Amino acid sequence: MKQRSVLAFWLVTLLLIPLAAGISWLDVTLSPASGGQVIGVTGFKAFPIIGALILLQAASFLAAIFTPAAVSKAIAVVQVPIVAWHLFMVLTSILGALESTVSAEITRLTGVVGVDSQAQLIELTASSNLWYVYCLALALNLITLFAFIFARSVSLEAKAQPAEVSDAGELWESQN
Repeated sequence: MKQRSVLAFWLVTLLLIPLAAGISWLDVTLSPASGGQVIGVTGFKAFPIIGALILLQAASFLAAIFTPAAVSKAIAVVQVPIVAWHLFMVLTSILGALESTVSAEITRLTGVVGVDSQAQLIELTASSNLWYVYCLALALNLITLFAFIFARSVSLEAKAQPAEVSDAGELWESQN
């Protein structure tokens, strides 16, 4: 697989990550007595580290374009465990992160502290399960990073060399 096609797919996954993180993963409607507000929890609220991960990905993508292949592949190698750890963290702690984010928002809006007390204020909870899309985007990004590390890079010097002339007669004719 060529490095340019991997870079194009990396850009697609780089755009998919913030889109999937910005969608509401959980909507909680409070009872009318407590204001009747709807609390939407996005990936950015549940995992604030997502913003730093996106900036790191963008900087690495730009480095892959503007630096030599060895440097950009080294940056991708460093990024693989970071993305893998974040994917593992999201998969293992999603429910706790959503619950703590909702609890903090209810406390901020109503002043009621404690999950048991706050449960009486919740009228409706709608989980969109769109965090699966975010995890899929991270997995695709991880695969893309591996593909980028092992992709063949085509040097510009190899492309710029003209084709060899096969016949000596053609060589003399090409000089005229």
